[in-house]
Amino acid sequence: MKKLLCILSILVFFSSCGDKENEVIDLNDIIEGSERYNEDSLNVDHKTKEDDTLAIYLKDFKSHGIDVNELTVIEEKYFPDRLGPIHTLKFELQCEENTFRFVQWTFDDSTKVINAFYNWMDCFGEKCKSIFIGEERVFQTNPFHLLVNDSSLIFIEGIESFDFKEWESYFEKKGYGLDWNYVIEQRKRGRAHWFNYIEEKKTPFKK
Repeated sequence: MKKLLCILSILVFFSSCGDKENEVIDLNDIIEGSERYNEDSLNVDHKTKEDDTLAIYLKDFKSHGIDVNELTVIEEKYFPDRLGPIHTLKFELQCEENTFRFVQWTFDDSTKVINAFYNWMDCFGEKCKSIFIGEERVFQTNPFHLLVNDSSLIFIEGIESFDFKEWESYFEKKGYGLDWNYVIEQRKRGRAHWFNYIEEKKTPFKK
């Protein structure tokens, strides 16, 4: 009887081993599944972070006087992107009566800001127009507001003409000093007008 039980146990053991040998697990399936999981998780995290960032900036614009309905990130490259900014903001702002592009480049020091500004004036827009400092001409079709201080180069472009004072007020409310080195304002299809600030007073720029 004992011999019979031993024989049966051995048969069961080898039978179960044979079944396990037939269960082949492909390691590539595990790796691919893991990568898909990680990639999906990263995409979700990235999307969440981007949405959170947009919500913060949307609130910032509204709380400082710019009534924005929707905010999206701009991927388009501009000339100053080539010149080594340490930080860049690029947004499209959907407002009630206008659509804006808001781009701000921040640099290490005032020398780099002015260098970026002068280089941009040498090759402005899609047609790479060369513009003299203080030259009152048509830069482009769309209206824009361009402001330069010791740390930033800021470009605001609208589809329709807009109130430049509203944007200057926005920066004042955010704590920017009235010390802009250059301010350029151009209405739709109009000629650009140049200003700077002397003792905190906006003054027509003199060549």
